[in-house]
Amino acid sequence: NTILCYTDGSKTEHGVGCSYVLRGENYMKHKPLTLTNSATVFQAEVMALNKACEKILEDNIKNKNIIFHVDSQASLKALERYLQKSILVGKTKENINKVAEKNEVV
Repeated sequence: NTILCYTDGSKTEHGVGCSYVLRGENYMKHKPLTLTNSATVFQAEVMALNKACEKILEDNIKNKNIIFHVDSQASLKALERYLQKSILVGKTKENINKVAEKNEVV
């Protein structure tokens, strides 16, 4: 009854990317994404979380315990703010709330 969600974003001299893994009993999704070279590590981290939420919503996952594993303190702090400075952070917060409407989110 639990889905584990792992997200990560990174930037190197070779480019910028992010990925998520969703894993539960009889459920496994993984998606690596390449972002534009102008994207920051922060944007990559938030994008990974946003895309994971979009997939959960797309697959109509409900009545699950969803545990997010996010290693970006900056992303978590940005999501906690009442007012969002970033459109991406605002959209991600909205998607997390939508996921939480149908699931228990940790």
